[in-house]
Order: sequence, then structure tokens, then C-alpha cells
Amino acid sequence: MNRLLKRQLKQAYRKEFDCDGLDEMTKKFISRVEDAYTELDKEKTSLEHTIQMNSDELTEAYETIEKHNLTLKDEIVEKKLVFEQYLQAIDSSYLVSKSDNRGVITYVNDSFVEISGFTREELIGSPHNIVRHPKSDSSIFKDLWDTLKENKIWRGQIRNRTKLGEDYYVYATIFPLLDNSGNVLEYIAVRNDITLRVEAERKLKKERKYNQMLFNDQENIVFTANKQGLVEANQKFFETLGFNSMEEFKRKHECICELFIEKEGYLESTTDEKHWTEAIFSSPDKQHKVLINDTEDIERIFTVNLKLVEFDDERIVIGSFTDITELEQSRIMAEASEKAKSEFMANMSHEIRTPMNGIVGFTNLLSKSDLTPKQKQFTQYIQGSTSILLQIVNDILDFSKIESGHLELDLIETNPFVDLKNAMHVFKAQAAQKEISFIINIDSEINEYLLMDRLRVIQILTNLINNAIKFTPTNGTVELCLKSLSKTKDKEKISFSVVDTGIGIPKDRQESIFKAFLQADNSTTRNFGGTGLGLSIGSSLCELMGSKLEIESEEGKGSRFFFELELGISKTSSNLATRVKYTPIYVLDYDEKIYNNVISQLRHFKLDVITCSFEDILYDEVDENTIIISFNHRQYRALSRISSKIILIDESKAAHKLVDDENILYHIGIYDEAPSILYNAVLDYNLQGEIETDIVEKENLSLKILVAEDYPLNRILIEEMLAEYDIKPDFAFNGEEAVERVKSKNYDVVFMDINMPIMNGTDATKAIRDANIDVPIIALTANALEGDRERYLGQGMNDYISKPIDPVALNVLLKKYKALVGESEEGEVVMENNIEKEEVIEEFTVQMFVDSLSEAKDALQFSAPIIVRLFDSFLTSAVDNVAELVVAEREGDLEKLYQKAHVLRGITMSLKLASISELCGTIEYSALDKKEMDYAIPVQALEKEVNYIVAHSKEITEALLV
Repeated sequence: MNRLLKRQLKQAYRKEFDCDGLDEMTKKFISRVEDAYTELDKEKTSLEHTIQMNSDELTEAYETIEKHNLTLKDEIVEKKLVFEQYLQAIDSSYLVSKSDNRGVITYVNDSFVEISGFTREELIGSPHNIVRHPKSDSSIFKDLWDTLKENKIWRGQIRNRTKLGEDYYVYATIFPLLDNSGNVLEYIAVRNDITLRVEAERKLKKERKYNQMLFNDQENIVFTANKQGLVEANQKFFETLGFNSMEEFKRKHECICELFIEKEGYLESTTDEKHWTEAIFSSPDKQHKVLINDTEDIERIFTVNLKLVEFDDERIVIGSFTDITELEQSRIMAEASEKAKSEFMANMSHEIRTPMNGIVGFTNLLSKSDLTPKQKQFTQYIQGSTSILLQIVNDILDFSKIESGHLELDLIETNPFVDLKNAMHVFKAQAAQKEISFIINIDSEINEYLLMDRLRVIQILTNLINNAIKFTPTNGTVELCLKSLSKTKDKEKISFSVVDTGIGIPKDRQESIFKAFLQADNSTTRNFGGTGLGLSIGSSLCELMGSKLEIESEEGKGSRFFFELELGISKTSSNLATRVKYTPIYVLDYDEKIYNNVISQLRHFKLDVITCSFEDILYDEVDENTIIISFNHRQYRALSRISSKIILIDESKAAHKLVDDENILYHIGIYDEAPSILYNAVLDYNLQGEIETDIVEKENLSLKILVAEDYPLNRILIEEMLAEYDIKPDFAFNGEEAVERVKSKNYDVVFMDINMPIMNGTDATKAIRDANIDVPIIALTANALEGDRERYLGQGMNDYISKPIDPVALNVLLKKYKALVGESEEGEVVMENNIEKEEVIEEFTVQMFVDSLSEAKDALQFSAPIIVRLFDSFLTSAVDNVAELVVAEREGDLEKLYQKAHVLRGITMSLKLASISELCGTIEYSALDKKEMDYAIPVQALEKEVNYIVAHSKEITEALLV
């Protein structure tokens, strides 16, 4: 029986059920039920089997799903991580915000908060116009909302403002988020901060606008060009040349050079662009000019500057044409004015110096004759007056030189304790006449030898001291003070000052006194004399030396004029130490500060000093020439018995009386003067017996001389001066007569006045040279302007002497040409009519140049090795400079001729190479005046002489060092 049925029957009957006791029908019923159960079991088994199968499939599917879910979870985690990194990158780089469909902010990231300056709480819930700049363009926001309303993405640049009111700019991308129905849920905005870029663009735009403004607002024509021609030009180009556009210019011309007008001195017109640009690039230091007609067909002068640049791998030429038409016209007028002024100065100099020549010359001759004391006094008055008048003329000439820029400095070795002291000592007598105390105070710490333009420094100080004495009343004081301010190994800064107790100058007049022809008061000239040029010249000279003349003054109390100069220190050894023969110098004991200062000063000059007591020196054996310095006048009589060279430093009245009674040579009664007096006292005591008087030695020279002079008084004067040499000259009254006399008679020397009637001296000289007569001609002239000497030498003359005639200079010239005449008689065969001379002696000799360098050594007070170094330096540059002169002469370049000749003349003057410096002067001043002449002659002569020096330089230096 079926188990389920059996279990159910047992449960129903509560006992095991037995079918045997049942009727058939019941049995049949139970049998059918059992069959039904059996079928049910089969179906159940089948169903269970099906369920099992489906369950297995579901399990497998579940496992697959679980596995896929795990993969998806990993992908979600990974993508979430990437998304978070994206968000982080966006957050750190962009400003992100969300807003609802009304534009109210619902979210902002940290970058938005940081840049806006608002807190997150302040931003969320606010409309976006919280950061909107009030000056933003409203059309931008209209376009933004119109685009968003169409559910489209909007992109654009927005100007915002921070909470603190600072501007910032963003590039925003705003897109709407929509629901299934297409309605806007919210807006997301991603903004990029572009403030730096906007500011850079604005700056670049401003710079471009500025550059364009500069380009177009230039007073010059400015253009750029490449291989194809002009690329761009400024407004001035079109305004000046009459073109409306670059296209119009290019239709008519291929090159700007086609506009050039051909004229000498200007760049040539050519269609070959390289031709005119290369001319400029090959000579960048030269001024290049072009001539172009403007819109009114008027010739305009332009200077041309070109610059070659690389831009985007292309060579671009930047050109600039500067209109100098008016400047050139002004230059021509200025040159004409300068020439007229120079001619006026020359004429004025000549007109004054011509009669002055007679006054000075005859006064000198008169002073040598037998005169009564009163007559001698009168001649001294004349000499003093002419000296003042000549100083006034020289002041005016110096002023002219300074104005024209022709005054040059001549730095020479100077001993301030000797050279400046001696030059200023002449004012002692002038001050004494007014009973003025004149003190010279030179700081003992100053180096013994300095490099300065001694003449110009003395000129400044002379003027200042003259003024000080002039404006200081009786019993006043004038002090010249030189003080060392600072030192380095090669330089020393010196203060020069002149202090007086004079009338002083009002403050409102102190600036004007340095102007030409102006004085502190209109009555100054009437009351005190002078031209009003002295301080102006002094001020200009100070500026020329890199300093400034200054004043401190109080009306009624006095003035202090001062300037400072930084001067080179000479390497020359101490002159004082090498001159002192009798050493040591004895300094007697003294307990005052002055004692230690004197010892310090003497040792500063490298002198051997012994200090001792007065008692000790009386019993010490000292040479009678030993210098003894005492500070007590009571010691003098005892000391004078053992030495003849005593320096007394004592300010007492008793000392002054002793000096008057005993005629003591060196007494320092004002200690301020001690340094300079001490130096000079020691030096003079050691030079006694060595000093030679500057007397002109005259002898019988027997020269055949012609004097061309139209002024009768000057003829008489020079006849008297030549008579002292036993020379009786011939006279010509004008240039034409001089030429005839030279042609008819052989002269050893011709003195040629410049300004003469009928034919002047320069024309007469030219006529003589054209006749192949090489007689020495000396310019005899009252013209004394800068460059006159060189100008006359360039016109064929051999030498120059100015009026008033200096007897010493005349002596030198006469002896020089007497020596040449002697050489001529020994070394030359003179042919008939002076047509030709056969030269036997050399044109140059080594000794000639050795003598010149020796003269330079003595003048500069340099040692021979220093002169040799200067000479070697000259040789190094001379060859190149002469080569450039040759090229400049060939090309007719007057500017370069002037420059190179000027350079050479400076060093050759210092080295006393007279013939070279004269040739250079001829070239320099002729080129400066743009004079038409054959420059090849002096250039070739210069080249020949320099080549000789170079070839014999070793012999010259060896001879100099012997």
C-alpha cells in the first residue's frame, strides 16, 4: 500500500489499517485511491526532479549573478574612485557651482569660495549676481539666460568681483540638468579662473597700443623692411613723403632709396637696396645723410640709422630717418657765426697786440738803458700796465677758446710746494703794498708730485688771489690753502681755496658772478677794474678739469672761493729727498704741538731727521751747511755760529724784530705757512750754488733776414731787437714786395707779418712756395688764437712767433735757423736761382728724436723709462692712426682726418715731437675748417716720419736710456 495512504489511514483509525476485512467496493475504492496516490507520487517525483533541475539552474544563475555583482561592485568602486579624482581635479582647477532653475546657488566648491572671498554660507542661497561685477556687460547675461532657456550649454567670459572688491575673470561653461520631461532640475557651472591671462592680454594690448603710438607719433620717419622691400612705416613716413598708404608707395617704388636726391656728401639714389644699406652697415660710426623732397617739393636732409634684427627666422631692417634740415641750417649759421667771431677775435687780438708789441718791446729796450730812478719807476709803471692789458686780452682769448671747445688740458708733473708756491709768491709784494697779510698754506700731507694742468690751475688761483687782494681793505688777510682730502694708490683729491677778509658778496649776486662779463656790482669795474671774465673763465676751467668753482661769502666779512681736483700721483721719486746733500736735518726739542708736526712733515718728504736739545747741538760737530730748525729766537745767535742754514719757526714779536735786524733768510712767523715754507727752505738751502739765472745769451749771428711788416713802429722795434745780434734786416712793406725781394735775393730767414696791405702774409708765402723757394718763413703775427700756429704752418710757413715779441722766443728761433744755415752750408750744394738743392745730410736722424724725447723728459720731470713707455705707447697707436689718415685722405673724409690728427697731435706735443705735432696740427685745423687743400702732402710727410721712427725705435730708446 502506498506509504502516504497507509500513514493517513493509520492516523484516521488510530491503528494499523488492514484492508482484508473490508468489502470489495471499499477495497476497490481504496485501491483506486492508492493508485491515485501512486500517480501523485510519480508526479511529485517528476515535479521534484523538475524543481531540482530548475533549482540547480537558479543556483548556477544566482552564482553567476553574484559573481557579476561583485565585478560590478569593483567597477563601481574603481569608477567612483576615478570620479572622485575627477571631482578633486575639477575642484582644485575650476570653480564649480550648482543652482536651481531660478539661479539661486545650491552648491559651491572650495575653489569658488576661496577666489570669491565669500564664505560657503554666504554663497549658498544667494543669486549668482553676488559675485557679478557692477560694470559687467549686461548683454553677456542676456545671452547667457537666452541660451539656457533653450536648454543649451552656454560658454563665455565673465567679469566678477570678490567680497573685497577685487576684479577677477572666469571662463564659464553652464549646462542645464533636465528631468524625463525636459524640465530644468538645476544648473551646473564650471568656471576657469583666467584673471592672469586677461591681465596679460590687456597689458600686451596696452603695450601694442603704446608701441604703435610711439611708432606713429615719432618725429622721425621709421620703417621696417625685408628682402621684398618695405613692410611697415609710421605716420611720419606718409605725412612727409606724400603717400596715402603702403600699397600706393609700393605701386610707385620698389625701394625707398629711389627717393634719394643725388648730391655730394649724401647717400646715392639706387635701385639696388643692398648698395645703400651696406654703405651704412660697413661704416656704422659715420653719420650718413640722405636728401629727399617732401610733399611740398622742398629738399629735406635726413640722417639715416639702420639696425638689422632677426625675427621669426627672417632678417628685418629697422630704419630711422631723422629730419635735420633746420639743424643743418643752424649748424651752417653757427659755423658762419663762429667763423665771424673767430675772425673778430683774431682781428681784435691783432689790432691790440700790434701797438702793444711796440709798447712792450720799446719799454723793455728802454729799461735796459741808463735811466734816472724816476724814469725807471715810470718804465715799471708802463710794464705793469701793459702786463694788465695783456692779461685782459688773454682773458678774452681764453674765453673764446672755452666757448668754442678748443681749449685742451695739458697734464704735467707738478710740485705744489715749489711750482704753485713760487707762482703765487709774486702776490706777496702786491699784498704788502696794501698792507694785507698774504698767507700760503700747503698741506704737508699732499704728495710731492701730482699730474695737473699746472698753467690752468695757476691761472684760476691767480685770478682768485688777484680778486681777493683787490677787494680786501688794508690790514686784511688773504690766504691760499691747499689741503689733501683723500688718497688712493694712484689718485689724490686736493682742495684749493682762497679766503679773504674783504668786502664780501651779497647772496643774491653770488651765482651771477660766474657769468661772463658780470660782476657783483655795476660799479665794480669802475672802482676796481677788470673785465668780469676772470671768474667765468675760472669756473669753465674747473668744469673742464671735472670740478666746480664754488663760493661761500658774507657781505662785509669776506669770501671763500674753492674747488676740488682729483689728480694723478706721479711715480717720480721725492725731489726734496734726492736734493738734500747735508743730512741729517736737526730739529731742536720743543714741547709744543708744532714740534711734532714739523718732524712729521719732514719725514713725509722722506728726509733723515734727528731731534736733539739746544745744548747738545752746540757741542756736536755738524757741518756748517747742516740745516737746523729752531723754535726759539733766543737760540739764533748761538746757532748761527755753527751753521749758516737755520730755519726759525717762532711767532713772537721778538722773533720778527730779530728777523728784521739779522736778515734771516727763512723765518716762519705764521705756522699755517709752515708746510710750504719748510719744504722750500730745505730745497732752497740745498740748491744754493746750483741756481742759474735765466739770461738770454746773445751773440753775433750774421743772418740774412727779410722782415715783411707794414706797421712802422714794429719795423723799428724788430730792427732794434735784431741789432742786438748784429743783424741788419731788409724790410718789405707788404706781401707783394716780400715775394719780389725773396725772388731777387737769397735770405736765411723771412719774418712774415700776416695782415698786410696789397697781399697778405699767407698769400705771399704761397707765392714763394709756388716759385719753388724753400726759404724758412716765420709767421710774425698778433693773431694768438688756438690753432693759429698750426694754420700758418699748414699754409707753408716753417715757424711762428706772436706779438708782443718775446725776446727769449726770438733768441731760440734765431739760433735754430743759424744752426740750420750752418748745416746747409756744410751739407748742401746750392744750385743757381734756388731751383734745386742736392741733399747730402739725412732728412731725419736718430739724435733728432732722442733730443725731442729728452726735452719731454725734462719738461714733464719724468724718468727715462717712463718716457720710453709713453714713446712705445705712441708707436703702438701711431702706425694704425697714420694708416687711417692715409685712407681718410684718399676718401676725402675730413671728419676722420680731423679726429685722427687730433689724437696724434696730443701725444706728440707731450713727447715734444715738434714736426709731427705741427703736421698733425696742419691736418687737424685745416680739416676742421673744411679747407680745400692737398691733404696728401702733410699726410705723406707724416707717414714718412712715423715710418722712420718705427724703423729706428730701438736705437732711439736705447740712446735715451743711456
